[in-house]
Amino acid sequence: MTNSSELLVGPRPYEEKDARVFFARDREARDLVSLVIANPLLLIYAPSGAGKTSLINARLAPMLGKVRDPELIPLLGEGKGFDVLAIARVSGLVPEGVDLNATPGANIYVFNTLMSWRTRDATPQSPSERPIAEKRLAERRLADYLSDTRQIVDDGEDEDKFPGLRIIIFDQFEELFTSHLERWEDRAGFFEQVSDALQGGPVLLRNRDVHQPEALVRRLANAEDPVSQDLRLRVSDHSRRVLDGFDDSHRVPAERLKVIVEDMNALIKGKGLYDPERFAHVELRDETQELVDRKSRSRNFSVLNRLLLEDAYPREIYRRVRGDRALRVILSMREDYIAELDPYTYLLPGKLGTRYRLERLRRTAALDAITRPMEYTHLRFADGVAEQLVENLLKTPVRIAGGEKERSELVAEDHHNAD
Repeated sequence: MTNSSELLVGPRPYEEKDARVFFARDREARDLVSLVIANPLLLIYAPSGAGKTSLINARLAPMLGKVRDPELIPLLGEGKGFDVLAIARVSGLVPEGVDLNATPGANIYVFNTLMSWRTRDATPQSPSERPIAEKRLAERRLADYLSDTRQIVDDGEDEDKFPGLRIIIFDQFEELFTSHLERWEDRAGFFEQVSDALQGGPVLLRNRDVHQPEALVRRLANAEDPVSQDLRLRVSDHSRRVLDGFDDSHRVPAERLKVIVEDMNALIKGKGLYDPERFAHVELRDETQELVDRKSRSRNFSVLNRLLLEDAYPREIYRRVRGDRALRVILSMREDYIAELDPYTYLLPGKLGTRYRLERLRRTAALDAITRPMEYTHLRFADGVAEQLVENLLKTPVRIAGGEKERSELVAEDHHNAD
C-alpha cells in the first residue's frame, strides 16, 4: 500500500515520479506522442490550470523518452527512447557576471533555454569554472549547442547515424511575452533560432548572423587583408561611408550594420568571390574547397560565396546552420497568450500550424482523477464525497462585469462525445 500523502501532490504540477497516480489524460498523451513524431513543431495550448505541465511531466516526456522507474514501465511502457532534453523555460534570472548587453548576439530567451539544458551537462563544474561556462552560453546559438551535444552512433554502416528523434519541450512558453520585457526585440531572434535549428538558416546573411559586428567592420574599414581590401572596393558608397565613420570605441548600430550586411548579400548573390591569390591566406574548409573545385563552370555561386565569407571571417560571421530533420520542438502555453504569437508565426516552419488544444477535464474524467489514486491504498471516499468535490469544482465563482458567475477554471461539463 502507498502512503496516502504520496497521492496528493498539493499545489504543484505532477512529476514523472507521480505518474502512477496521474489519471484521466491517457488519450491526450497518446495523441500528443503521435503528433510529436509526425511534426517538427507543435503548439500545445490550454486554459490556465488545465494541467499542461502535469501532462508533460507525468506522461508525454517519459513516453517520448525512456521511463527511468521500473515500477512505471507496466503503466507507461519503456518509452520511445528518443533523446528528450531537460524541459526548458525562456524566463529566468541572469547570473551575476553575465552581461548580455555587452555580449554580441546575446539573446535572453536563448540564454535561459541553454541554462535549462545545462542541468543535464554530465561534466561537473567548480565554482570558478561555472561563471566562465555561463558567459560562453551567452554567446551560443540554439543550433550550435544542439549540434555540439548531439550523441552520434556509429553502427559500422551508416556514418554519423543518430539515435532517433531529439525532443525539445518549452513549458510555460507564455513567459516569452511576460518576462524580460525590456528585451522584447529578442523574441524574433529566438523564433529565428528555433526555425534555423529545425530547417536550417538562409544562405543570405541577417544582422544576427554577424557574431562580432565591431570586429567585422574594423577589418573592412582598415582593409586588413586581401579579402577585406577587395570587399571594400565592391561595397556601395553608403557602406564605405559607414566604414569611414567607424569608431572603434563604440558598438556598431543595427541600422549601420544592416547597410554592410545588405551589400555583402549582394556579393553573395553575384559572381564568384573566389580568387586563388586573394584567398591564399584563408584556411578553407573541405566543404568550401570541394565547391570551389566543382563551381568553376557554374553560374550560381551563392552557397559558395557564403562559405567563403564564413571562412574568411571565422570569428566575425556565424556559420550557416544546416538544420536537423530529426529535431522536434514542443511549445506549451496558456491559450490567452496565443494572439501574441501572430507577429512571429511567419518565422516558423508551417507558420506554427500544428496545434493541440488541451481541454479542461470533463466531469467523468475529473472523478477518475480524484478517486482512482485511492486504489493504491486501503482508503476510499465516503459515498457522494468525490462527486460533490467535482460538483464544487464545476461551480467556482468567477468575477465578471456586474457581479459574479459560477464557471469552472478546472473542470468542464461532459458533452455528448466526451470519453
